[in-house]
Amino acid sequence: MSDLDQDLQKDFSDILGTSPSEQDYENAYKTASNGGSPDQVRRDIAFSDASTAKVNDLYSQVLGRGSDPDGLTAQQNAMASGQTLHDIRWSMAHSAEEIGKLNDLYHIELGRSIDTSGNQSYQDAIGNGRSLNDSIH
Repeated sequence: MSDLDQDLQKDFSDILGTSPSEQDYENAYKTASNGGSPDQVRRDIAFSDASTAKVNDLYSQVLGRGSDPDGLTAQQNAMASGQTLHDIRWSMAHSAEEIGKLNDLYHIELGRSIDTSGNQSYQDAIGNGRSLNDSIH
């Protein structure tokens, strides 16, 4: 297996959580043959339609809202620079916005601010795959 094949498999796993298709291999080899670097191939994956859909799903699951253009671009730039889909989810789950949403939920459901332990528990659960909606219920 070539270095490009290995890089492509890792990049697809990191960014999309999938394996590359034959067409993906063809596209990567075409980019490489035109002088594109492995970083360019990763950037192409990070800014693909599939990546956009994954990041939009994360915004919905983690923050309970759609992505904004600047946030989407920032997350895709982070993935192009080496962050994984899990890293992006974890970062969103531990963001100031998420803390605010969890605190709002505590006020609505319990009539008080979220405590440090509850906050950390929910953020870690959301960072590891639970959705904000699951937390509400």
